[in-house]
Amino acid sequence: MSEKDGVKDVLVLNEQIYSMCDVWPLSNSYKKFVMYASYLFVHLVVMNMNLYDVIGDLTETVKNITDSAIMTTTFLMIFQIRFSKLIRDVIITVKEELANGDFENINELDLYLSYNKISNKFGKYAIRGSFITWLWWYTGPLLHVLLSGSVTGKGNDTNSYVLPFSARAFVDYEDNFQNYMIMFVYQLPIMFVALFHTNTVSFIFNLVLHVCAKFSILSHRIQNIQVDSLSVNQFPSKIKELVNKHLKLILMAKTINSALDTILLIELIQTSIRMGVLVYMLSTEMGNFLNTLRCTLYIIAVTAILYLYSYIGECMAQESTRVIDAYYDFNWLKLSIKDQKTLLLCMIAGRRTMYITAGKVYIFSLFGFIGILKTSFGFVSLLQALV
Repeated sequence: MSEKDGVKDVLVLNEQIYSMCDVWPLSNSYKKFVMYASYLFVHLVVMNMNLYDVIGDLTETVKNITDSAIMTTTFLMIFQIRFSKLIRDVIITVKEELANGDFENINELDLYLSYNKISNKFGKYAIRGSFITWLWWYTGPLLHVLLSGSVTGKGNDTNSYVLPFSARAFVDYEDNFQNYMIMFVYQLPIMFVALFHTNTVSFIFNLVLHVCAKFSILSHRIQNIQVDSLSVNQFPSKIKELVNKHLKLILMAKTINSALDTILLIELIQTSIRMGVLVYMLSTEMGNFLNTLRCTLYIIAVTAILYLYSYIGECMAQESTRVIDAYYDFNWLKLSIKDQKTLLLCMIAGRRTMYITAGKVYIFSLFGFIGILKTSFGFVSLLQALV
């Protein structure tokens, strides 16, 4: 894609982040992926061991679930992204379309840019914002240790040595600062969990909005067919070209949904639960400014992710429907009876609205987003009732 057109290859940033651990599907190396996946697997094991230890303590159990939910989801995500042939094929197709451009006029370019700019800005700011939030989440316990005076022995807080993420420790760190720092450094690679998770959200966001932009361009082309300038034989060939593009977009939308619906189902479940858990944690941390700020930032990030999935689902449904509306709004009166029948067949063949689903059981939409929030806050009420 020519940079002078203003269109950015939004997948470049996704590739750069994934390549840090060889997660990018087009990469030929697996060394860093195996190392990081092995680390995550080991950490998930010790997190579940810790969960077994703290069962009965609701506060610690909630904290463990908050950490393990996001890490388990990210662990499954990177495997799906790395080894899915469907995702690999979609990336290749999108890369080719970005390189070719295929804009017939400035209006089509503007339609694509309206989505491309959103993807570009989201990728930049979301990944940075998520990393800052998780950096705060990671360093918060150490700041508490330093500010409480526990290192010098002047503090009175006997519970100040708290790890950033739940895990069964392999050294006794609760009253030993040196051992605490060993465990603290051991958990440093978990910082990449936030980076890869947000990058996956960005990756899904970019793929779906690319298809939405192509649907938007297609509906524009249908609406602006100049019947008067076409001969009797040109109209069927023009319609055939547009129908082929429509079928190709439908296939790409279905492929993206098929490749990601399992991930999105897991993401929907864990994100809804995690939001409720975080709101509960916020209600118990109101007396501690640093912890309150950490939880607030985390809640904002989780809510934003749920909203983004709902937003792209809404965009996909609306743009795919507008293609059918474009056929319907076409100037039928200028067509022959034969061409009118051809256009009617096009409407019938492509009238299915495309959706982004979670496990084919939930359709992402802005209306559904409100329902998710209600479910999450209902979970908060349940936790408060158990205390």
